[in-house]
Amino acid sequence: SSIIIADGSIRTGSGGRGGDGGTGGNGGNGGSGGQGGQGETSVINEASGSGGAGGSGGSGGRGGHGGGGGGGPSIGVYCDGTSSASIAGVAFSVGSGGPGGGGSGANGASGMSVDDTCP
Repeated sequence: SSIIIADGSIRTGSGGRGGDGGTGGNGGNGGSGGQGGQGETSVINEASGSGGAGGSGGSGGRGGHGGGGGGGPSIGVYCDGTSSASIAGVAFSVGSGGPGGGGSGANGASGMSVDDTCP
């Protein structure tokens, strides 16, 4: 088989937005990472990478920070011993990572008040 690509561009999609932070308690866990951005229209389209992991929990009573956005995939052309590739005038680029998610979540619920009176 052979692969011939001429006069075009191949670019991966940019990363998706990170997930928002979780609601507080004793510091909620960070939100899940955003999904990877979709590959832009090009000669080769591949599924984008998954989002980054969520951030760590915030201090007590606050939600965690959002996760980082996912990056687009890397792209390569593979040829085995019986294949050949001809690539001319083609620009390769990789999309940027997505922005982080929203900041700290809402305050956690207050604890129950203590009733220390005796009948």
